Amino acid sequence: LGDPATLPDLYRDRSPLTHAAKIKAPLLVLQGENDPRVPRSEASQMIEALRKSGKTFAEYVYKGEGHGFRTRENMIDSLRRATEWFDRYMGHRQ
Repeated sequence: LGDPATLPDLYRDRSPLTHAAKIKAPLLVLQGENDPRVPRSEASQMIEALRKSGKTFAEYVYKGEGHGFRTRENMIDSLRRATEWFDRYMGHRQ
């Protein structure tokens, strides 16, 4: 995209935060506590924007994890949560 310092409008227009109020589907956020690609501070901004807009969402933060989960326990838990989320909001499908 270029340099955010010289193209602030472009970055603002492309930011998910700018469009949080337009989200229609319930959003599940599975976040690694130490994610280097999506820092907690950025994820927290999105969660706050969703909250302010009255959106349906759930957030789970996995301690010690980065971008993707490495421990078996967290992999299983995140898949369970995602499956339950899809069943709840999309209906059980076979």
